[in-house]
Amino acid sequence: MFRLPKSSRNRGFSFIELMIAVSIFGILSTITISSYANFNNRIGVDTLAHQIAQFGHEAQVSALSVKRSVNGTFPGYGIHFETASSSQIIFFADLDGDSMFDTNGSCGNAADECERTIKLLKGVTISALCGNTAGGTTDGINCKYLDSPHKAAMFDIVFKRPNPDANIIGKTIVGSAAVPYSTAQIVISSAKGYKKTITFYVTGQVTVK
Repeated sequence: MFRLPKSSRNRGFSFIELMIAVSIFGILSTITISSYANFNNRIGVDTLAHQIAQFGHEAQVSALSVKRSVNGTFPGYGIHFETASSSQIIFFADLDGDSMFDTNGSCGNAADECERTIKLLKGVTISALCGNTAGGTTDGINCKYLDSPHKAAMFDIVFKRPNPDANIIGKTIVGSAAVPYSTAQIVISSAKGYKKTITFYVTGQVTVK
């Protein structure tokens, strides 16, 4: 019976076979790492969207439970969104009762309405703000179509005791006149384009899609 020489049987992988195996391993590793990164990216944006909704609930609870502010008063509470500061949101106490965020110094200062600044995840930004004005329809809101009057540059969503409803104030351009809205949509996006939309309603309801 014919047998290969002992030296041939123990030779193992050739150089070409080894290179092919290493290349396949490299391709599979790249696919796995990419898939894992995308998964983490989506999980991060999903989690952040629900956290933003929770901040709205926190503002509502703070107002209704008569939480004392840093200056000793019992104001309404809200959250501030602005496209010009797209990497953060502000949780604030409405000290002057105008349902809008006003800055006067630094966050945490007794004279400033800002109670804390909430930084978004690295690479995640507020990519769009839109909604319906108080007299507008609630049908067909879609931040893909940022045409007036739906487009906004900033939103303040404030809760005041004893009413659980939200006061939504928006501006189409920073510095323009503030107008009441019936709904506010905040779209957050990752660097890779994954998006989530948080919608606040004047009824106090909030949804994440």
